[in-house]
Amino acid sequence: MKNLLFVLLIIISVNNVRASQYIEIKDLADTWYFNQDDHAYPYVRGNGIFPEAIHFKFNFNRFSDKYLIFEHENPFAVFIDGKLVYSTNAHQVIWNIDSLGETLDKSEVLISIFSKNHNYNQLETYVAKKSLVDQAQNEILKNAPKTKYERSDFLLIFLILLISITVIINNNNRAFQEFYSLRLMVIGRVKDDSIFKLKLFSPGNLSLFLFHSGVLAFLILLIDQYGFVSFVDKLTFSDSKIINWLFLTLIIQLSFFLKYLLIRYIGLLFDIGSVSNYYFYEYMRISMVFFIFVLIITSLSVITVPYLVQGLSNLIIYATIVFMLARFLMLFTRIGKQATFKNVHLFSYLCTTELVPIIIGVKYLIF
Repeated sequence: MKNLLFVLLIIISVNNVRASQYIEIKDLADTWYFNQDDHAYPYVRGNGIFPEAIHFKFNFNRFSDKYLIFEHENPFAVFIDGKLVYSTNAHQVIWNIDSLGETLDKSEVLISIFSKNHNYNQLETYVAKKSLVDQAQNEILKNAPKTKYERSDFLLIFLILLISITVIINNNNRAFQEFYSLRLMVIGRVKDDSIFKLKLFSPGNLSLFLFHSGVLAFLILLIDQYGFVSFVDKLTFSDSKIINWLFLTLIIQLSFFLKYLLIRYIGLLFDIGSVSNYYFYEYMRISMVFFIFVLIITSLSVITVPYLVQGLSNLIIYATIVFMLARFLMLFTRIGKQATFKNVHLFSYLCTTELVPIIIGVKYLIF
């Protein structure tokens, strides 16, 4: 089986091909790491460290119809999931990503590169698209696909969110102040005399809910990019990061609407549907504060130390699970104070609308 795999990889590899035949669309160097004393550390060129090998994870679903290219001034060997699959004296190796994925029959693998001199400053690993060499240079650049990983796209999305919240503040200042009032947030109150009169779907609140969906979509795309987590691949349908962000924002907004319908319907079954609006309002307000804080931390990490976000993404997932459990307790306490329902009914109600989705989410993200 190993010999067959080796032969197949030989067939799909191409050596010593002119670099002008390919257009680089993604440099994989920001995902490199090395192992030392049973610990993994990010590797940065020129840091004076000479590890045994360089490692990085690669997801085939991200780069369909593209090529994986390795370049080094010294002979090197390539390992996939700890198994030697290629060793060459050539300075360049090019693999078709689709063929490699079909050969290995895996969606994600761990790639390791070994060089005898342990110097990887001149190593290049990147994803490229094959160009038409008979085209003019400017035509090649014109037709080059836009990578999913350009920071300029994320900067534009950030500016859109910033402009959006500015418009909301100017046109719906009262809704903004009520939603983000620290005093009201801490005590779990709204400005209405009764929580049963809360106008949940006022224009101001609807714009804030849509803004929250945009923030969540932005955060997911950041983690998907720099954390190298591939849980949104099936939600992308365009090469444009902006279009994918808008699409994901609408998906999240639809999910919030379905969440409200679930809260409303289960509330009617437990005969406590009168607090549905207040429940959803507090759910959104608590969630917004947490995810904006996470977005700030993630954005700062991307700007300063992007190679650490891969480890940060796992921490964010676990922190989100802990937050959801904490949110469950906060909602139970707040709704219990604001309305006179039996605790057993309220607990069963929140278990159905909060704990069950959490369990499903944990199973999807971790298991």
